[in-house]
Amino acid sequence: MIDSIEIRNFRCFDKISLKQLKRINIIVGKSASGKTAFLESIFIAGGSSPELPIRVRGWRGLPLTVISDQRAVYEALWKDLFFSFDQEKEIGVVLKGSKLNTRSLVIGYGKQPELIPLDVKQDSRQSEAITPITFSWTDGEGHPLIMSPEVKGGQLVARMLAQSTEVHTSMPTSFYSSSILPSPDENAQYFSELSIKRAETPIVKFIKKEFDFVEGLAVEAFARTPTIYASIRGLPQKMPINFVSSGITKVLSLLLGMANQRGGAILIDEMENGIYWDRLSSIWGALLEFSRLYDVQIFATTHSMECLEAAAHAAAGKNENDFCLLRTEKDNGKSTMRQFSGKAFSAAIDQGGEIR
Repeated sequence: MIDSIEIRNFRCFDKISLKQLKRINIIVGKSASGKTAFLESIFIAGGSSPELPIRVRGWRGLPLTVISDQRAVYEALWKDLFFSFDQEKEIGVVLKGSKLNTRSLVIGYGKQPELIPLDVKQDSRQSEAITPITFSWTDGEGHPLIMSPEVKGGQLVARMLAQSTEVHTSMPTSFYSSSILPSPDENAQYFSELSIKRAETPIVKFIKKEFDFVEGLAVEAFARTPTIYASIRGLPQKMPINFVSSGITKVLSLLLGMANQRGGAILIDEMENGIYWDRLSSIWGALLEFSRLYDVQIFATTHSMECLEAAAHAAAGKNENDFCLLRTEKDNGKSTMRQFSGKAFSAAIDQGGEIR
């Protein structure tokens, strides 16, 4: 697991440092206070591709539409990653924990190290117009990976500038957007891999218990695309799980993601979306159970008091040490984070405190 996180010059965070993170970390705070940005910092630091910030833009509703070899257009793609849009300062994210979850990321412009020379011909006009941004990851064993996105033929192309002679290891990470469900074929792939190993039973058992009208799950071909189908009591044929319920699809996606990202992190933006309030308590209990089963760590944002009350119920008693609450606060454009133990979180909920 990730024990501590340090972030500097990323989005709304000038500098923050968090320690003693837990298996389940719940993030609250007002809108625009930095909750999603915090998840994004972990997601990008955990990966190994400069494409990740572009993917994040899409989740925020800003698809990539214009690519140009003009400096202003190129730098606009990355400018919002930097605190106060200051691209003169480097971004830094440091994760510390187990070997798999220990890594660092530095993002910035400047001299590009050529530790491993690559035979790539540069377009002279592009080189004059753009100083490419670099993404420099270092994994838990000190293996570097340095990449830079460049414009070629009207497209962004990731060029490797340096890598270790040993294999660089990414951190298993899945990000669940507040508005976009994972693709049906991705879920089907995860489910199929578990099914082949006869390891899908715990997930299927929970879905059938929690949603008792679901009698079974299986991967079938839908318009030539592998899709998870559900057998529904009273219906003459199976139907794609996405047609049954977005809430059930979300819960199933989370459990499949946990099984696929063993030892890593699951990042959930607006946990409560799509889930009926009276299911939240048992679902939080399942997330705790499956996070232990698959040894994953959860970071989840929420605006919902019902969601927090359900999480506090799951955290009560012997489970308090598995939870912590992180509260984002923003003042004059700068975000900070306050941290509360699972015990303090449960006590605040029990006393009717407003912690959102």
